[in-house]
Amino acid sequence: MLTVKGKGILDDLLRIFSDPVVLYPPAGVDILPNDLREEIQVERMLQRLKVPYPEKIDRATDAEALAYLMSASLEIPLNHDWYKIYTHLFGKYVEQRNLRIPESLEEIVAECKELDEYYASLLSDLETWLQEQKDKHYKDKQRTKTSTELPKEMLTVDFDHLLQDL
Repeated sequence: MLTVKGKGILDDLLRIFSDPVVLYPPAGVDILPNDLREEIQVERMLQRLKVPYPEKIDRATDAEALAYLMSASLEIPLNHDWYKIYTHLFGKYVEQRNLRIPESLEEIVAECKELDEYYASLLSDLETWLQEQKDKHYKDKQRTKTSTELPKEMLTVDFDHLLQDL
């Protein structure tokens, strides 16, 4: 039988694979490329290694923020701030996956390689909010848990900051 600590560690590890990816509504699971889904899981694992149990993870990963902004960009035009953050995250993602940036985007991605304090703060707010949405979803699932199957779902939630200044 698992101890309370052992169950907590197991639950924590399962969340790497079972937490939903938060997307901008009405996006669905089919809009995410498989390699981005894989990157989300890899980044969640690396994040868990950097934040030892029982310490709480307070921010989503960059790949999760990229997925959210990607889904938002399909529904609404991103303002300059979010476009810059989206481009920054795209550049990091392409670099981590050893992919080639299309020549037409090289200059734009290079300009967004580093984020200043303002943009880093916006990204931090988004990642904190995404983590809060996942935590809320997890707690709601725990209250209504009736099976042991792992959810394969996406969670769609509107992030108010994206709608500002459009």
